[in-house]
Amino acid sequence: MGGGAPPCRTVFFVDRRSGRLETFFTSAARYQEAHGVRIGMPTPAAERLLHRRLFAGCGTSIFLSSARGDLTIHFAGGTSPGEGRMRVTGGHVAAFVLHSRRRDAGVFDCL
Repeated sequence: MGGGAPPCRTVFFVDRRSGRLETFFTSAARYQEAHGVRIGMPTPAAERLLHRRLFAGCGTSIFLSSARGDLTIHFAGGTSPGEGRMRVTGGHVAAFVLHSRRRDAGVFDCL
């Protein structure tokens, strides 16, 4: 990377008027999802904790929702046998993106 700036591993987007969190992104291993999923965790271990299977489609993510927000758990490094909605094998958890239901910065919509 040029410019001498370190790469961002965690980014908080805060609504300036309310001071509330809009969007949160991290690829840092220090954060843990409520079921115990962590960045770097192998896909099969994350699937067991979440009771969900990872499929390739528009991306390789598992989406969790609550009344207050939506969490995207993004995976990298896995493979699927072909195109379309196919089961992903291998890989690991690469990032978390938390989106507020009330206000979202909209910068990680395609992750």
